[in-house]
Amino acid sequence: MSNYVFSPSQKIIFPKWLRDAYQVVSAWPEDGIEISDEIADEFNGQYPTGKTLGHDDENKPCWVEVPPPSEEEVKYAAEVKKQALIDEANAYINSKQWPSRLALGRLSEEEKGEFNLWLDYLDNLNAVDSNLCAELTWPLRP
Repeated sequence: MSNYVFSPSQKIIFPKWLRDAYQVVSAWPEDGIEISDEIADEFNGQYPTGKTLGHDDENKPCWVEVPPPSEEEVKYAAEVKKQALIDEANAYINSKQWPSRLALGRLSEEEKGEFNLWLDYLDNLNAVDSNLCAELTWPLRP
């Protein structure tokens, strides 16, 4: 008697003892096929590098290559990275209190120069067009 079912359409292994809970939220697979505990153990846990759970021609679980990200996923990742770099730069600038110190005339010439480098970096980050994923070049931190 198997304790697991595999859904080829969802590419998920479901424990049978949670069937009632899955059915409450209409998530129990209609295409679930019973698999042995040994097979379930083989595919539960850490995935091999570059692989994800898929199914073979007989709808049994197997490792398949992770597909390359879509253009939308690449653009989204670029936008997330861009915003993280902007946030990091702003946090660094604020940790130095340069805007307030500049307004009060309390920045040395050396500090003004460093502040300007960071402002140039922020300008360069803001100019990055994350829609040009293939040609994307990130500016270097000061």
